[in-house]
Amino acid sequence: MSFESKLLCFLAIVGALRVYVRIRPTSSIAQAALSWIGPSPVAGESWARFQWRWALYSVSWLLQMLFAMSAVFLLFMQDDGAYEKHAWLQLIWFALPLGAGVALLAFVGFACTSVKAHLVGPNPVFAAEAEPPRQAGGPAA
Repeated sequence: MSFESKLLCFLAIVGALRVYVRIRPTSSIAQAALSWIGPSPVAGESWARFQWRWALYSVSWLLQMLFAMSAVFLLFMQDDGAYEKHAWLQLIWFALPLGAGVALLAFVGFACTSVKAHLVGPNPVFAAEAEPPRQAGGPAA
C-alpha cells in the first residue's frame, strides 16, 4: 500500500470519528476522545478550587504516564533485545518520562497557584453565565 493511500485511509477514519463524535457527543468513544480537554470553571467556584481541580487533572495524567512506563518496562523485560531491535520502543521510552515530567511540573504549578490564591489572594469566584439573548418574537419567560 502506498503512502498516499495510507494517508487517505487515515484521514477517512479521522473524518468518520469526527462525524461520529459530533452526532453522539455522550458516547463512550466521544468521552474518550475529548477527555484530554480538562476541567472547566463552574459558576460559584473559586479560583483556588478551579486551580486545584487542574492540579488533580495533572496528577491523573502523571499516573497514566507512570502506568504506561511500567507496561513498556515489563515489555522490555520479556524480550532481552527488544530495546535494540525496535526504534519505536526507544522513542516511547524517551517520550513517556518526558510526558511524566511535564505532568509533574503542571501539578506543582497548579497546586502552588491554588495554595497562593487560597492563602494570599486574589481568589475571585466565577460568575454564572449570562442568559443568552432571546430572539425577537420568541416566547417571553
